[in-house]
Amino acid sequence: MAKTYYDILDIPPDATQDQIQQAYRIAVKFFHPDRQGDEKMRQVANNKLKTVNEAYSVLNDVQAREQYDKKIGVTYKHNTDETNQEGTGNYKRDATKDNEPKDHLIFKLPGDVLIEFVRTPSGGFLMGSDNKDNEQPCHRVYLPEFYIGKYPVTNAQYLSFVVSTKRVWVSLKKIHLIEKQGNHPAIYISWYDAQDFCTWMSEGISRRFHLPTEAEWEKAARGEYGKEYPWGDEFNKTKCNTSESGIGSTTPVRQFSPQGDSPYGVADMAGNVWEWCQSKYEAYPIKSDDGREDLKGDAARVLRGGSFLTYQWYARSAYRYNIRPEARYNYIGFRVVVSPSSRT
Repeated sequence: MAKTYYDILDIPPDATQDQIQQAYRIAVKFFHPDRQGDEKMRQVANNKLKTVNEAYSVLNDVQAREQYDKKIGVTYKHNTDETNQEGTGNYKRDATKDNEPKDHLIFKLPGDVLIEFVRTPSGGFLMGSDNKDNEQPCHRVYLPEFYIGKYPVTNAQYLSFVVSTKRVWVSLKKIHLIEKQGNHPAIYISWYDAQDFCTWMSEGISRRFHLPTEAEWEKAARGEYGKEYPWGDEFNKTKCNTSESGIGSTTPVRQFSPQGDSPYGVADMAGNVWEWCQSKYEAYPIKSDDGREDLKGDAARVLRGGSFLTYQWYARSAYRYNIRPEARYNYIGFRVVVSPSSRT
């Protein structure tokens, strides 16, 4: 079967105009002749660009797109309103239909503390960038559906774990401060601590919780089309807690939501605290059998998202940092992932 224009731009038939334009920019960048290694590859890239331009010229024109859809049998009603029902994404969907998955999951921890998860649909996304050596090559990664914490794990949520397990966390003096800042992200958390929190949740709720892989974190942060920041390609200090904000400490996890949310409605993916990923720090591209998700060993683990101490460059959704798994600092936290209908 011949590829459709939607296939060429790697977008769904119900893509919005904004998604079409983003996909086109990515394709042009990806197939630019200057990025190719030899003359043969440059010729292939030029041919690809011709089809990309042809696809874009049709899909970016409303009337031409409608005629094309009729020609190939597409029956979607395209929506030109770029805001979904919750105001945080680029598409509309009715989450109340019985045949559609839930967009949110909420679980209760001991002490009647709630923790919320947001659905990230299955599919491919653009991972990496051309901005920094360790972010290259820019490549597409496919992930199955998963749910990720809408916010970083908060002090109140982590304290529920500490009390239940009689675990040592921070000094008594700091505990008093933490109790007053229950809606701030939990800090002074090592990778091992975060793993233990996931195990505790799994045992208590009978579902498998885990730290996000580096790929899961990046997709949840930037969406399918490689946004520079969760909200778009331009930095805006009013949408996140980085050094530019001048705050100088952690902030409540909801303070920059929904204005700073990702396309899937995930909050605080830029700034506030660095977040642990499950993955070992390894070179790109990601491969399923490269061992980076092995939980054993003391290799450096990935941190993502930047913090209140760092500048906008580090808050980019593609930026990669790493540190030893035993590290505990006042600018490192984490969030959790759960698979759909998973069981331990």
